[in-house]
Amino acid sequence: MSADGNIKIISEVYEAFGQAGRAAGALHHRFAVGDGYVVVIDEWESMDHFEKFFSNPDLQGFIATIGADPGPPEMLIGEAVSSPDEF
Repeated sequence: MSADGNIKIISEVYEAFGQAGRAAGALHHRFAVGDGYVVVIDEWESMDHFEKFFSNPDLQGFIATIGADPGPPEMLIGEAVSSPDEF
């Protein structure tokens, strides 16, 4: 398969998991990339919604195929608060 074919398949899989995440309770999902690391920033309806989605074996398999550590992610969990400077 060509590199373009691989990119198309990977894009389709990302889109499918994005749709599944929204259906499962994800409100926002973004990536930040640095030198040797990737940070995923998610906002979910609840921690339970996230844990159920993230435990999906198909998602775990996809994570492993793209070279990410399929083990438990390092997570920081916080609660969004309103502030006068938000936009």
